[in-house]
Parts: sequence; C-alpha cells; structure tokens
Amino acid sequence: MKVEEKYADEILVQDIMTKEMHFVHAAISISEAAKITKLHNCGILPVGSEYRVKGFITERDIALRVVAQGKNAYETLVGDIISPEIYSCFLHNNIETAMDEMRKYRVDHLIVKNVGEKIVGMISFKNLLENIFCKKNFNCSILENLKEISA
Repeated sequence: MKVEEKYADEILVQDIMTKEMHFVHAAISISEAAKITKLHNCGILPVGSEYRVKGFITERDIALRVVAQGKNAYETLVGDIISPEIYSCFLHNNIETAMDEMRKYRVDHLIVKNVGEKIVGMISFKNLLENIFCKKNFNCSILENLKEISA
C-alpha cells in the first residue's frame, strides 16, 4: 500500500524518513560543517556515528552560537557549540508516535533507530509535510508555506 493510501496511524516512520545522513566529528571546524550542510542541502548534522550520536549541529546553532557572537568559524569546533539533546524513535513506530515525541520535546526532528539501536535515518517536520499531508490531496497552500519555512 502506498503512503498516500494509508491513514496516519498506519504509516510507519520507515515509510517517510530521510535515510541519507551526513555525520560529522566534533573536532571539525564550524566552517567545514557549514560547507557540508551546503553541499548536501541539509539544515542539521548529527555529530558522531551511526552507532553513537553525541548531539546535533544545526544552521541555527551556527547562526546564533558562532556568527551572532562574533566567533571565528574556522577556529570554533563543532564540539564547542553542539546541541546535546537527542530524541529518537524507531523504524517500526507509526508517524503518530513520532509526532507525539516531536510535540513532547518541542523538536522538529528525531533520530530513527532500528531494533538493534543503530541509527538508520532521521524524520522531520518537513518529512511529515511532504509525505503525509500533501500526498493526501489536502489543500496544500498553507502546508507548502510551512514546508518552505521549515526548509
């Protein structure tokens, strides 16, 4: 059954998650991290590996914790500004469970793990907008605007 034919409680995280993730090491510079976000068109980078994430670095972290504070992006390391809060869900969870976790922790992304606890992807607010609401043939004008905001 295609995603657009399922109800929200039937759609699994694995159906809509982003599988391609770009992990970075805490010892690289903010400048290098920013280049990676640009190269891969992503706004968030997990810090660590597929077996252990220490936290995240986001475009917002770079803007507020480096640029706005006048720090040098070539000298400041990812580990210096990492956001250590990590929230996750599992491949087999339905998207309602994922949305509940996002709402509970007030985040717009979750790490996705398999049953062996290996990190296999990420699910975001943007994934939900793109794959659920708009594919269900809702009037997407408002949702398209929200999707652009979350990009």
